[in-house]
Amino acid sequence: MKLIYLAGNWHSGSTLLDIYLGNGPDCFSMGELIQISRDGIEKEYCSCHEKIEDCEFWSDVFEEWNSQRSLEDSRFKVIHEKYKLSVRNNVWVIFYHLFPTSEVKTFWEDCQKLYQIIYIKSESEFLVESSKNPLRLMLLKRVFDNENLFVLYLKRNFVGVLESYRKKYEKDLSKGIEKDIQPKKVSKTAFKHLSISYMTYFLKCGLSMVRLRYEEFVGKRGDSEPLTELSEELDIELTSKEKLKPGHLLAGNRLRLKKELKIEKMRSKHSELGQAQISFAKLIEFFSV
Repeated sequence: MKLIYLAGNWHSGSTLLDIYLGNGPDCFSMGELIQISRDGIEKEYCSCHEKIEDCEFWSDVFEEWNSQRSLEDSRFKVIHEKYKLSVRNNVWVIFYHLFPTSEVKTFWEDCQKLYQIIYIKSESEFLVESSKNPLRLMLLKRVFDNENLFVLYLKRNFVGVLESYRKKYEKDLSKGIEKDIQPKKVSKTAFKHLSISYMTYFLKCGLSMVRLRYEEFVGKRGDSEPLTELSEELDIELTSKEKLKPGHLLAGNRLRLKKELKIEKMRSKHSELGQAQISFAKLIEFFSV
């Protein structure tokens, strides 16, 4: 089985890129599989507009996986949550990858079973995952052989990222918003952006990686040089469709619940940001990779 992992910061357009790749004949879009341990995920909506517990694809996947995995659900969730980005989790993951317990090894085996089930049911050559979190690469290296794991690093200008982080949304599962979202502090967002940037380059060691700028993606689609490089390296066909259908994405940006969508260049006026914030964002962008 083979996986294309979309790495990068949150609010970088990974859900759109996931959908785009999944509309090609060789790839299946999974969305943010990192969220499977979130409480109540089964009540959230798949991009097919059915609740995940009622979705024909995901309900079959989880039913089969539950019959095969070894860890109790509560223990699986505890360990799985450790792969979400934080300083404490970083230390935990590094320690247990150097000195794995039998429980952690069983966890890796259960994850591998999940991906195998999805891979078989998707009937696709490649799975696409848009979890973004670079720390998850350490888990994926235990699940996939390095030659079958490919990183597509989606890099969005930090001005656009920061503006997106400054927006507020109220929880509405029917609209694909799984929790209340409050504007984030500029300093915290900047630190996270730089951390993800450098962690991605460090943790991708041993893997094939292509770097794609979000602005180039929405401007050129499959004609962008990085996607052409990815297509040639993996021998996959990119879609030429004008209108994209989301398929079966689990979690991710609310746009996944649109019946169909087009890739359009965003023309932001940075209405959420002051001039000082824009200048600071440009400075952070200069130091990111």
